[in-house]
Amino acid sequence: MCDKFSNINCCRLSNASSSETGSSSNSVSINCSPIDCFIVDKFKIILNCNEKEAIKMDKVWTYIAKNIFEIKKSNTLYNQYNTTNIKHDLPNACIIRKTNLRNYLLSYTKSPKIVIIGEAPGYKGCHFSGVPFTSEYQLENNLVPFNGMRSSINTPYKEKTATIFWEIMSDYYPRFFVWNCIPFHPHKKGNILTNREPTKNEILTFSKYLKEILDLLDCDIIISLGRCAQNSLDNLNIENDYVRHPSMGGKSEFVIQIKSYF
Repeated sequence: MCDKFSNINCCRLSNASSSETGSSSNSVSINCSPIDCFIVDKFKIILNCNEKEAIKMDKVWTYIAKNIFEIKKSNTLYNQYNTTNIKHDLPNACIIRKTNLRNYLLSYTKSPKIVIIGEAPGYKGCHFSGVPFTSEYQLENNLVPFNGMRSSINTPYKEKTATIFWEIMSDYYPRFFVWNCIPFHPHKKGNILTNREPTKNEILTFSKYLKEILDLLDCDIIISLGRCAQNSLDNLNIENDYVRHPSMGGKSEFVIQIKSYF
């Protein structure tokens, strides 16, 4: 089995715990601080890069933690950072997913010049990993350039899109940063283990958060991965380059288009 990134030294969750709020439903909110529950050191120590770059990535993390983590889920939009499902998640799943995302940000030794914006988390990917375009399987098997843990009870989920993405993009890391225009998992009502296309209203609602993150990253090039991401960025009047999404038979076109930027 490939162990491409086994020597990456990033922070990992250790003996994390949380208290669940009383609830008879399958999904419960976790009562924990979005920042204080992580076992990490200061950015400029772990990143081993100049202070300016460390501060930039720290600002991105702080913004996400303060403005995105605590948004309430809906019947069809699952906030994987503050909600767990007793049928599918480990008890401390929200902390694991936050820590995985934190590790992703900590892994950047320099500021990326390109940002790639996707559509939204899928249930086999970011829903359980907490990191865009990344699956639990990749975290458990050191197939991505940062450490992480699974948050699901069952065998780690493996997502085809995430597999294709990192197979191609690992050679270009850390020259790019990937995020979604919708940070939470859109699913069909009554079944969180499904995917659905985000609505126009959801794209509009989360566009302000997307713009803030892009402003903090201050990248030279913004790539929209798929039409949903393109529409979101166009609505914000943000210049972007469209690239074919790798799913649904789009791998070959994605590979050709994305290589032109690196």
